[in-house]
Amino acid sequence: MAQSGLSTRAVILGLFLSAIACFMVSWAELYIGEIQIAILQFAPVAIGLIVVVAMINLVLRNLSRRLALRPAEFVTIYAKVLVASLATSRGILEKWIPTLVASNYYATAANHWADLFPNLPQWSVPWDVNGGAGQEVSRRFYEGLNPGQSLPWQPWVTPLAAWGVVILLTVFIFLALAAILRRQWEENEKLAFPLTLLPLEIAQDQPGVKSFFRNRLMWMGAAIPAVIYILNGLHANYPGIPQVPLQYDLDRK
Repeated sequence: MAQSGLSTRAVILGLFLSAIACFMVSWAELYIGEIQIAILQFAPVAIGLIVVVAMINLVLRNLSRRLALRPAEFVTIYAKVLVASLATSRGILEKWIPTLVASNYYATAANHWADLFPNLPQWSVPWDVNGGAGQEVSRRFYEGLNPGQSLPWQPWVTPLAAWGVVILLTVFIFLALAAILRRQWEENEKLAFPLTLLPLEIAQDQPGVKSFFRNRLMWMGAAIPAVIYILNGLHANYPGIPQVPLQYDLDRK
């Protein structure tokens, strides 16, 4: 009989790693702005964290098989971290939160955006719809807080709660669509779901010469993007360190 992955330790560890993933994504993509680690369904931050867990699990398995995580628990942890990573990145937060204040911050006499503010429902934004452009809550979001100033949570509570309901309903709709289409994809079309192959290989890793972590080709393939991302991340903070260009401007003159 298949064992459930919804064990207490899997849920707790998944939530803990999800919090770490959210911090890493926010720091890399929103603060640094040069490192994209969760913009795709194959999120590097989720893969990196699950690999760390898998390597720790190898040590635990050598000490006691009872302490080691089961494959189903690995899948639960990975699913939690992946969803948290994508939601923190372009999936939700990176586009949703700035949208609530961008129109007020960037409103000018030239674009006349402020003329439209009174038509917005007050619950939908954290700033006063009758207060004009460039309000304090919008400026502090983009320009940072003054020394010693605490986060102004109060104006954000209502719009975050209101739009949060819309987001949860949207997620539920996609889950319902996936459940409806699952049989066609899985049973009729025999879809392999390639994005799940790597986490499943890690979760089902077995000791011995065929171990996932003993595969030299895997380590060579993983090392290439890892080195590139590390170099480019260091370059973003220390320009003296060379970077590996990943884009080419076709409009360069």
